[in-house]
Amino acid sequence: MYLTKATAREIIKEISSVIDYDLNLIDNKGTIIASTDETRLNTYHEAAHLLVRDSLTELIVQYDGQYEGCRKGINLPIYFTSKIVGVIGITGEPSDTIHYGQVIKKMTEMILYENYMVAQQGVDQQSIMLLINDLIHGNFDLLYHDVEKRLKQHNLSTQGPFTAMVIRYSSAIPEGGNNELYNAKQAIIKRTISEQLATKKILSAFSHNQFIAVTNHSMERLMDIMTNQIAEIEGRYGISLLCSIGNTYADYTDLQKSYSEAAATIQYYSAYNSGVLVFSSIILDFILNQLPEIHKQNLCNQVFKNCTLDEIKEFSGFIRAYLKCSGSIHTIAELYFIHKNTAQYKINKIKKKTGLDMRNHQDFFVLYMAACYV
Repeated sequence: MYLTKATAREIIKEISSVIDYDLNLIDNKGTIIASTDETRLNTYHEAAHLLVRDSLTELIVQYDGQYEGCRKGINLPIYFTSKIVGVIGITGEPSDTIHYGQVIKKMTEMILYENYMVAQQGVDQQSIMLLINDLIHGNFDLLYHDVEKRLKQHNLSTQGPFTAMVIRYSSAIPEGGNNELYNAKQAIIKRTISEQLATKKILSAFSHNQFIAVTNHSMERLMDIMTNQIAEIEGRYGISLLCSIGNTYADYTDLQKSYSEAAATIQYYSAYNSGVLVFSSIILDFILNQLPEIHKQNLCNQVFKNCTLDEIKEFSGFIRAYLKCSGSIHTIAELYFIHKNTAQYKINKIKKKTGLDMRNHQDFFVLYMAACYV
């Protein structure tokens, strides 16, 4: 199971580059599955068969033909998880090859273990991607406890809260840049982000040039985590990251909503390169901008029909500031370093030019919509 033909060929290739002897890798049934001598592939090796059957620590072949399909040399068991999974055979004078035996044996076992770990990481990543995909697309056709079991396997609570986010960065190679170096850098960054998110109990998977992540953290906690994360990555690697976070929900079945909000946010602000965006803070602008362009323009022209271009620019900026400051003249004056009388003057001027009073909620909503479309 652990020593496939492909793995065996890779091991023989790796070891033969440093050892000047013919090498054979034999499975635990006595068949040579990889060799520096291709004429011996798929042939029976009796010595290896006996070594595995009798759990020997080594078996030396003193002369060619002493055992069926064998040549002079030394054969050693290959262990994986305390079991013999195969045999490494070194062809040559036993008194010479025995000096290399244990070294080659250890090298083979190390390579086998490293390959297994890489394969396991791939399986784990695929499992994570499948779980995230099911969560963000609402694939709950299976029994709920199956989803909950998978959440627990990846250290996520089934009780909530639940939040989804999207992290994106540019993969474009800088003009005049080195393709191989840039690809290597990208691989390091992806691994770094994934590992650092995991330490914060954020489950993530990379797909189509972006990370999709789910977590039990609240939106507010995620903002803090990602602000620090982005600053660290940008400082270390010089690559800008843009993160969007959906709303937080009590049940994992609502992660589909949270992901849709995060995806819509990052799409809406696609021109941005860096920072942390939160759906709840842009929802009004997002909804307003779903209107067809012709309706946006008609509203803007109607509201500001008696205003000059300079006034439209001035008014729209002030209207946005008014909402940001919750209509507080005192806050507007402090934030924009203007006198309170100046802020009051602007409110009266807007009313005179548009016929709409910012202090009236209905009028302000129309003014704000028009300001958004300037």
